[in-house]
Amino acid sequence: MKFSFYAWLAQFIAEKGAEGTAKMAKELGLSGVEILIVSNPHANVIPDIKTAREMKSVFDSFDLPFVCVSVPATLTKEGAVDITISKLEIVKELGSPYLHHTLILEDMPRDPEIFRKLADEAEKIANHAKDLGITVLYEPQGYCVNGIINYSIFFDEMKKRCENIGVCADFGNTLFVGEQPTALLKKYAADIKHVHIKDYLFKNNGAFDPGDDWYHLPNGNMLYPTFVGHGIVNYIDTLKVLKDIGYDGYYSIENDMPVSFFRESVLQAKDFAQRVYESL
Repeated sequence: MKFSFYAWLAQFIAEKGAEGTAKMAKELGLSGVEILIVSNPHANVIPDIKTAREMKSVFDSFDLPFVCVSVPATLTKEGAVDITISKLEIVKELGSPYLHHTLILEDMPRDPEIFRKLADEAEKIANHAKDLGITVLYEPQGYCVNGIINYSIFFDEMKKRCENIGVCADFGNTLFVGEQPTALLKKYAADIKHVHIKDYLFKNNGAFDPGDDWYHLPNGNMLYPTFVGHGIVNYIDTLKVLKDIGYDGYYSIENDMPVSFFRESVLQAKDFAQRVYESL
């Protein structure tokens, strides 16, 4: 298994610099990096092509490729598509084969018009990415394009329109709509290009509210990020799907625990996932 540095990467680059962050990644036994590129100039550590070229040079010197670039986007908002397209040259300069962008995070009505509009906007991004040799990845996320039914409506439509697309198999996001990720992974096993690993603790509706730092779901249930293997994600079933198809890509560690747990959570995630994988 190949593990990549995702959660907190941009923050560490801002604090430690690219070289210091790359050294830390190697010390933790990571073999790739995935960067989140945001529009906020105060939080974006790779704002332009020149910086991307310099960043790639540093991480290449540590044998740490940029395995994916993620861009947050709500495609129903004005200007979101153009902003996302503007990041594609940076993705290319970093040498990443994949752009992963979000679709919509708000809880929207599940009507055909929403999914059609999202597909129309996503198609524009994918077409520009194709000209640069970049594959665009989508993961189940939020409360609209999430769960096997709603994700299928969107992704099946995209497969009719574009060839340079794939699935980012996220192990935790479907929990936000009450599903384990296994069914979705099985359905789209042939389309999986990249993986995000994470885990969550769970409390059902009616449990005493532990506090605002928990995710409060629309149905009253609650989730809280935890060490990989300590929560409710079924890692035996999810990793079996990937092992059965011979997936040999990266597993990006996206645990959104507090940064104070960063080192411990990365080492624990690697150890647990590797042990489960080898047991299958």
